[in-house]
Amino acid sequence: MSDEIIHAFSAALEQGSVTALDFFTPDAVYHDFIHGEFHGREALNGFFRRWEKDGQGYVWRFFDVMADATQGYARWYFAYRRLRGIPRKRKPEGVFLELCGMSHFRFRAGRIAEYRETLNPGTSLLEMGLSAPTLIRQLERHAAREQAETVAVRERLGLPDPRV
Repeated sequence: MSDEIIHAFSAALEQGSVTALDFFTPDAVYHDFIHGEFHGREALNGFFRRWEKDGQGYVWRFFDVMADATQGYARWYFAYRRLRGIPRKRKPEGVFLELCGMSHFRFRAGRIAEYRETLNPGTSLLEMGLSAPTLIRQLERHAAREQAETVAVRERLGLPDPRV
């Protein structure tokens, strides 16, 4: 059942017909690499509506899915033509992006309670044609989120801080 919701979610995104009500719990958290974190269905619906303005021709396919009733992991291929947020001097017609990554889903009551993705940030940001200062700011922001998550995982596992 959980692998079915993963595939149905990506199909709805490709068709531009996704709503948080269809796939997410009321208190769901969605961690997006570029745009950050979204909490709750209303925020998620706003995020998904933004996709319609930011790009076109979305393809998002999950494969190598491993899921049970509580969580799932899946590799993915994602591609689209990004229309907004691209420096116009560098990519005046927008840019076609192709990315691969991995997602972790947590499920509750047959819906997605948490979504988190992992991908190569440097490759993704370079493909967008960002200027060097913007690229550095984005990578610094991503590194700060990753470091905070790493510390939280270490603490959850009860491991000592290796720096002391």
